[in-house]
Amino acid sequence: MSLRLPLLLVLVTSLAAGCGPSTGAGADASPTGDGATPDSDPPCPKRCSADLSEVLDCHGDVIATCAENEGCSDGGVCVDPCTSAAAEESSVGCDFFTLVPPPESSTRGSCFAVLVTNTWQVPVTLDVTYRGQSLAVDGMARRPVGNGAGLTYQPLASGALGVGEVAVVFLAQSVSGGVNYVGCPAGVTPGVTLDTAIDGTGLGDAFR
Repeated sequence: MSLRLPLLLVLVTSLAAGCGPSTGAGADASPTGDGATPDSDPPCPKRCSADLSEVLDCHGDVIATCAENEGCSDGGVCVDPCTSAAAEESSVGCDFFTLVPPPESSTRGSCFAVLVTNTWQVPVTLDVTYRGQSLAVDGMARRPVGNGAGLTYQPLASGALGVGEVAVVFLAQSVSGGVNYVGCPAGVTPGVTLDTAIDGTGLGDAFR
């Protein structure tokens, strides 16, 4: 809209000048320049790169790179990375909520887990709460290593998730369940050992 408005004003002014009465100045009249508007470049607002690590101009050129402990936010300002991610309102962030979906009767009580990826430039620590209580992340967060029959779940190194690493966070399972019940892997301690799913419509507690 900001680019169309000046064009519209110039067009209307030109029509008015062409249709209006003569001022008597004739063809020799020339503008004095007093009312002329000097040419100026259109504004080029700053924006953030997709990974929030850089400040870009409107052409996509890098203006600045945020420090490892900062992220780009509105207006091209480097701030705390969690604040930056929250302003972005995407799947990248520091604070999430999830709950166990309503299960099929045959799989009720099975192991429920989420995947967390560290997309930042430094290792991060994980905190999980349920019903306002902190859960023991050391027992429930694991790094998947290998694949197929050789897949294992290793503890986080020094309790932190490294750059680019993925963690499986085992949140809940019941002691027993339906005929197709599947428990969490051996050696893993889920956050809670109870059925947290809600059948149908209702209010429940989320993991944070």
